[in-house]
Amino acid sequence: MIIYISGINHETDMCALNQLKIDLLDLGCTLIIPEEKELDKLTWSENISLRLSFINSCRIIYMLPSWRESLIARIELTAAMDTEKLLCFSLKEIKDLITTLDS
Repeated sequence: MIIYISGINHETDMCALNQLKIDLLDLGCTLIIPEEKELDKLTWSENISLRLSFINSCRIIYMLPSWRESLIARIELTAAMDTEKLLCFSLKEIKDLITTLDS
């Protein structure tokens, strides 16, 4: 299962993010984390276009707790909703979703 992680910003607890990544990888998930892709070297429109293409390749979008503080995360959420992606806001929701999809 491919999961796009949205909402990383200056308020993100990096220890919690690292633990989330470990937990999701342990569940067998593949992660797309745009902040790890050096998108800051792109223009604004190239950055958004690439992020939207990543979202299109995912089934689930995980919104971090501080997503509301990020304009890009709000754009990503809108795109995910428009393309009817599954949205999760906690690890428990992802675990429940994986259980549901596996049954």
